[in-house]
Amino acid sequence: MATRGAGKIKKLFGTHTGNVILHSEIPVVAVPATYRARPIKRRLYATDLAECQEELGRIVEITRALKAELEVIHFLEPGGTRLDPMLMTKVWEKEYGYPSQLRIESADPNLSMAENLQNAIRRVKPSLLAMFTDRQRTLFQRLFYPSQAKRLSFDLTVPLLVLAKKE
Repeated sequence: MATRGAGKIKKLFGTHTGNVILHSEIPVVAVPATYRARPIKRRLYATDLAECQEELGRIVEITRALKAELEVIHFLEPGGTRLDPMLMTKVWEKEYGYPSQLRIESADPNLSMAENLQNAIRRVKPSLLAMFTDRQRTLFQRLFYPSQAKRLSFDLTVPLLVLAKKE
């Protein structure tokens, strides 16, 4: 679905794209209205690593079909455990039979996660960003911890593939 971004009022009350992202049981691709179609060469999968094993399997299936490069990005929270990207890359390549590259970056605490991701998109220049969203969020979680995929849909610069987390 196409997205044109959102003003302050729409961000507060939601957009059609944001609502579809949060409630769809099937994958959603949100494409910026100004985007010019080109081949998908590099996919960036943003993850919190919580359910990465199951999610990465689904991402690899799609990436393999597109014959694209796969980069996985994780933002390290202050005090978080730092993983060895080289080791994880080798483990994933052996497990999924597809090459990938893990990027671990420190999140800028002055920015939201969506803003940190926007900065990473500018650096990495992916053809497509992939994320998972939890559809089983409580009202409290939706109000105080909004979906990063939904927040990104407001200011997209590249197409965004959003898949629902397994329930």
